[in-house]
Amino acid sequence: MEKERYLITLENENNDIISNFEMAFNNRKTILNNNVKNLLKELKVSECNFYNWKNSGISKVAFKDDLNRIRIILHLQGENLNSDKIEEKKVENSHLVEIILSNNTRINDDSKYDLSITTLSHDIDTLFNIIIDIFMDINMFHLFGLENKFNSVEEKRYFSKLKTNFCNDKKLNSYLGDACKFHEYCSLAFFARSDNGINYTKYIELWKLFLAEYIYPKKETKDYVQNIILDKCNGVFQLSKVKLRNSLEEEYIGGLYFIARVCKKPKNEMDIKHLDALFVGKNVKIGHIKVLPIIELPKYKKSRFIRTVVFEV
Repeated sequence: MEKERYLITLENENNDIISNFEMAFNNRKTILNNNVKNLLKELKVSECNFYNWKNSGISKVAFKDDLNRIRIILHLQGENLNSDKIEEKKVENSHLVEIILSNNTRINDDSKYDLSITTLSHDIDTLFNIIIDIFMDINMFHLFGLENKFNSVEEKRYFSKLKTNFCNDKKLNSYLGDACKFHEYCSLAFFARSDNGINYTKYIELWKLFLAEYIYPKKETKDYVQNIILDKCNGVFQLSKVKLRNSLEEEYIGGLYFIARVCKKPKNEMDIKHLDALFVGKNVKIGHIKVLPIIELPKYKKSRFIRTVVFEV
């Protein structure tokens, strides 16, 4: 899932703030990937697809063929956006966040886009942290497989607004304090960051709480989950009801899961060891199954000896 993404600035390239930020961003891009790797370690996911930002850069002008590569628009309050070169309605991109650098001592509502943030701070480190935090949330959206539930651009933008509602309802305190205003968008990492960086444990707990209360506000029984799996797997592969029942927990919180089934036995010793490791056992045979949260899917899905089916509780 590694993809290139660009930040974009629409002001005069001689502007000191923009020029300084461009230089700082290009010097610190590796920090973005390091944050994601630390997150995966905290989640105890040894192998997972994630968005790789090492090739991200800053584009001074958005040309039509670049529009869907944009994730963040950075501009000074009061500067006019060039509507001939970028219009939100033309961007088939669900995660287009506008960061407005306020040139006043107070924050005005000057947003041009559905998802935007206004900040009084022109500090390079603060801006860089805001962008890291936005990227972190993009990764979490995909790590939890939420693109399977929120399919369209409109649905994904609605999801971003739900996060803002969650933070407001919980009255969460951001490290940005009064220097920032969220217009229908915020990153949960804003509320897990301090001067020492992101507290990954707190960040993950915020995500789990948000998902449990706003996205999947229910729990289901083993019987309910078993029926969902049998229905989803019908015509895909055969399942033993006894084996399936024995592999299930007594209760499941709402969310996305998948079932993995060994459909082919490897002959190569290395492949056998890898398969045994995935199913935590020895001499794994055809028909072995495992039910796991969606976040574990990538390492199972890429095995040619395993078939997987995703389902929602």
